[in-house]
Amino acid sequence: MLPILIPAKTYALSGTLFSPSKEGVHPAVLIIHGWQSDQERSFDTAQMLEEEGFVCLTFDLRGHGKSEGSLKEFSSKDFLHDALAAYDFLAAQKNVDPKRIGIIGGSYGGYLAPLLSAEREVPWIVMRAPADYPDETFERPKVEIRGANAWRKEPKEWQASKALRALHSFRGKVCIIESEQDDSIPHQTILNYNDAVSDRSRLAYVLMKGAPHSLSAHPHYKKEYHEILSHWLRSNFFN
Repeated sequence: MLPILIPAKTYALSGTLFSPSKEGVHPAVLIIHGWQSDQERSFDTAQMLEEEGFVCLTFDLRGHGKSEGSLKEFSSKDFLHDALAAYDFLAAQKNVDPKRIGIIGGSYGGYLAPLLSAEREVPWIVMRAPADYPDETFERPKVEIRGANAWRKEPKEWQASKALRALHSFRGKVCIIESEQDDSIPHQTILNYNDAVSDRSRLAYVLMKGAPHSLSAHPHYKKEYHEILSHWLRSNFFN
């Protein structure tokens, strides 16, 4: 567990690297946290992935956690730049295979994950309780966005948003995890993402029955989430 700083244009992002003790080159995972959250909530997930043999990078988006910047200034476009900077930092590590870097995004991070996959060659993404936003909000300060939840309740074709289009074009494997008792992400949003995947043989959809949007205060659901991740990764990449 190594604290690091990631340069992202005029801002420095606080990050943490988790590396297996075994020497050599490893697959890797970039974890993108949710809106007004921080990387520390993913440390237990990163430690689990480290034990599974992955190099893992968590980081705070600008204006979050220990990263620089005022939250009220930044748009989704800015936060995507942060995710790209973190991805490139991870890819440059000597113990990382740059062709085997997957992405895990939760909530707002689940929205950024497919957008990142459109900019880099990513073999797989996991989207837990992923948000979605209208395209016209992409360059507006995120704190100013209102009414997104009503928009998310509407059925959408894959052309309807940047994230849906990116997921439709993505050719890697996708795992979408829904919380049954999610008060932030409507079920329709999950259906929209599922429907956007062009090759359904590459899609795994998992419903966490009874789970809320945030798992941080619920050890039972966090454990279940880790079991889902571990099983999916082992089934798809370690057979």
